Amino acid sequence: MESSARLRFVAMDAAGFAAWKQRAVPAFAADKIASGDWPQAGALQRSQAGFDALLPMDENTPGQHLGHLVDADGRAIGWAWIHIGPEIEGAVERNAFLYDFGIVAALRGKGLAREALAAVEARAHELGATRLGLHVFGHNHVARHLYERAGFMVTDLNLSKPLR
Repeated sequence: MESSARLRFVAMDAAGFAAWKQRAVPAFAADKIASGDWPQAGALQRSQAGFDALLPMDENTPGQHLGHLVDADGRAIGWAWIHIGPEIEGAVERNAFLYDFGIVAALRGKGLAREALAAVEARAHELGATRLGLHVFGHNHVARHLYERAGFMVTDLNLSKPLR
């Protein structure tokens, strides 16, 4: 797994984590509403509760790796949240899961996402993972295309239809 030449994963400090979480919690709630999974009422509270459950020690939660994706000039161009699963005796692979990944809004569309994703893959590999999984909302066509081009394959597919 080769590391990105220009981008690297730099662990978030407490201030970076607070700023990221302030953006991530409402963004996740909005995606859950847009996907039809959650009603708008209470979505922000549900999202907050989910983040609090997964990150009880904030950026210091064991097994959770939150970072900024930083360019050669030290500028944060994006973020990532990687969970490294525990080693399971007899398992062939050690799984990582990408809970959140994104590029700063002003820098989107400039070809940075694929390189940023490569930096995330390299970091997960450095942390001992041999496989990286992720979830993408069905309505996020841009992200789906990025992940498919990067070699991710569908492993499960959930479909939903509103009944009126």
